[in-house]
Amino acid sequence: MKWEMYRVELHLSADEIRALRKLPGFRAVQKDAGYLAHAVLSQRFGRGMVQPFRIAGNGDGLDLEGYCASRPVPRPGSAGKETAEPLLFPEQGSRLSFALRACPVIRLASARVAGGQKRAKGAEVDVAEDAGASDWASREAAYSRWLQARLGSAAKLLECRMTDFALRRLMRREQRGGRAARIMTRPDALLEGILRVDDSDAFSDLLLRGVGRHKAFGFGMLAVEKTE
Repeated sequence: MKWEMYRVELHLSADEIRALRKLPGFRAVQKDAGYLAHAVLSQRFGRGMVQPFRIAGNGDGLDLEGYCASRPVPRPGSAGKETAEPLLFPEQGSRLSFALRACPVIRLASARVAGGQKRAKGAEVDVAEDAGASDWASREAAYSRWLQARLGSAAKLLECRMTDFALRRLMRREQRGGRAARIMTRPDALLEGILRVDDSDAFSDLLLRGVGRHKAFGFGMLAVEKTE
């Protein structure tokens, strides 16, 4: 048995981006590329229809790539031009190269000391900080363990490298009250390597679900390709 999903690519021209940024719903998010991309995809296809996703480029305009369980239907009058191609992969045992822009954090189930500080229940903590990582290699190792834990029985990491890292300022809106905007700092890591699919059904579910937190804002898309 093979599984199927759609990989969606959406391009917005520089003129379309400038026009969107003048609209009331887009003005507050233009400084956060992930939030802007979230707003663009929600306007084009509906909230959460193309998710997880990643920003594939933002040189001339904005290029986005994401997964969808069915062929997406654009809303009339929405900005952008998209392509949607079905993805088919072999079953168990296939080897795939991957790239993942991740926000490797955990949410504390109870108040405790994490990263040398006392943290409240529900706080998000960088997994490398929680593990006491002190350099690039130890951070890479912590993030590799975090990724393997999220792959679970679906796939096995054969190689995993951290090729980029930054502490990123992100904008989020409160879920209650007036949905006021707040700024937070979170780890932003690009992980690349090779994995082996051990359970094709579980792996396809994982791709559609995404990896880790903040998937609605450009994190968590496991982009994969067959290796030679």
